[in-house]
Amino acid sequence: MTEIEKTLPKKIEADEEGFRISTPFEIADYKSRRLKNYSIADLGCGIGVQSIYFSKYFEKVISVELDENRYKIAKKNFEKMHLKNIEIIRGDALDNKIMEKLKDVEIIFSDPSRPKKGEEWSFDFLSPSPEKIIKMYKNKDAFSFDVPVQIKVDKINDDWEKEYISLEGEIKRLSLYTGKLKKFEISALMLPSEIRMVKNPNIERIVPEIDLPEDYIYEIDPAIWYADLLPELFHEFKNMSLIYRDRKKVFSTSSLNYIDERFKNTYRKIFLANDINSLKNKLNENNAGKVFLRYRIENDYYSIKNSIEKNLKGKETFFIFQFKGKYVGAVKD
Repeated sequence: MTEIEKTLPKKIEADEEGFRISTPFEIADYKSRRLKNYSIADLGCGIGVQSIYFSKYFEKVISVELDENRYKIAKKNFEKMHLKNIEIIRGDALDNKIMEKLKDVEIIFSDPSRPKKGEEWSFDFLSPSPEKIIKMYKNKDAFSFDVPVQIKVDKINDDWEKEYISLEGEIKRLSLYTGKLKKFEISALMLPSEIRMVKNPNIERIVPEIDLPEDYIYEIDPAIWYADLLPELFHEFKNMSLIYRDRKKVFSTSSLNYIDERFKNTYRKIFLANDINSLKNKLNENNAGKVFLRYRIENDYYSIKNSIEKNLKGKETFFIFQFKGKYVGAVKD
């Protein structure tokens, strides 16, 4: 998955790991507006990005961080920005002394630390675990957690809202909400547009599929299919069909050209080729000079790409798909 570029304002300091796990500003601002209230505790605040945004919408923010280095960085960031409504505490969020200091806070928020990579995770991999936080802070009824999207829905409490968030077409997190914070059962939120799709229990959960593309190919925003909302999308675009899906991308196709921000990319089909030699000939016939491969390749992506590009003398950029053993040449629409 290609990461969107993430930068920090000049005033904010960060260590390498703290920067890696920090919340993108667009998400931090959205979360702060969604949770807006009087007081909030940010458990495991890291270098303090989310707490800084909370301070814009809450009268009182209490930030807790166990790591000594990140605690110092966050404290310095708050001081540099002259944020008087943030109190920062160093320690374990599950420690009784810290819990006592948070007894009057209205909302508990946590973006737990996690491994750098993982295929399928559970709450046991997170520190602190959302389940432990709820157990320890049992007198509270308003929690929000940001957790990895790899956690399966069937491992999450049925009563919690599940909100999948993408930013500029990249899936970023699964936000959970409990108690009075819950607004939906499950939804997909696409930033920065803030377009939201919500599960509709009144439609058939059927997704039409075909083998070869029609005139247009659409790459669907990942928040939609992570949230299992493809039926809702296809219910809206009734003449659209699914043509490909894997763990990293989902493509649909239609004879109609739709302009919609829920499609990460739109491609217009130019030709169909039965084999690699036919593909190269078609590319030359269509003034191609550069190609990007949009089908799954286990190894040697660049050697295959370079082999296809060899002897191309044109100026056009083509995107190459593969469906049912056939190659499709397309351009971005």
